[in-house]
Amino acid sequence: MDLHHEPVLSGLARVARDGTFMTFIGLHLAALIVFTQFQVALPLDMNAHGEGSRAFSWLMAFNCAGVVVLQPWLAPRIQRFDRSNLLAISALLFGLGYGLNALVPGLASSLADLGLGTAGTWRLALYLAGAAFWTVGEVVGFPIASSLVADLGPIALRGRYQVRSRWSGAWRWPCLPCSADRGSTGSARRCSGPSASAPDSRSPRDTS
Repeated sequence: MDLHHEPVLSGLARVARDGTFMTFIGLHLAALIVFTQFQVALPLDMNAHGEGSRAFSWLMAFNCAGVVVLQPWLAPRIQRFDRSNLLAISALLFGLGYGLNALVPGLASSLADLGLGTAGTWRLALYLAGAAFWTVGEVVGFPIASSLVADLGPIALRGRYQVRSRWSGAWRWPCLPCSADRGSTGSARRCSGPSASAPDSRSPRDTS
């Protein structure tokens, strides 16, 4: 097939004029900002509620194991569903997973008061439950987003569509510190300190 390849800048300009694609990129960027809070706001929030580096390590291991186990099994089974609906479900799972974190302190204390275990144990269990939501959202949404980018672009410009998608994804990083300041309970004052990137391993874990 004989394809006409445009100069780099004019090809990228055509990508930027694609309203459907740019709308998708904006929405995907918003979802990525929420999802990537596990690297910024989540450790701050866990640290603020007495969970140290060990608990955060369990969450990261849980996420990695979930992706490895679910991706080969789930991906073929969702191909028959509408991709727009799958992306919406993925975004909803991100919101549910991180939204659950706001309930962790109160729920953990309430369950401990009922004599069902310690508050520390319930905090970790609830953080893991939240991680289960956003892990499934990751498995569902990210492969679909990549395939949608490929399909939206003309054959001769698919590489530039993918590049523009990656550039947009990179913009989440400048947004993350501000969103972490607003999104993690009691952690904004820590953003200038040494514990901003990970939970403080010296923080005592509440087992009351």
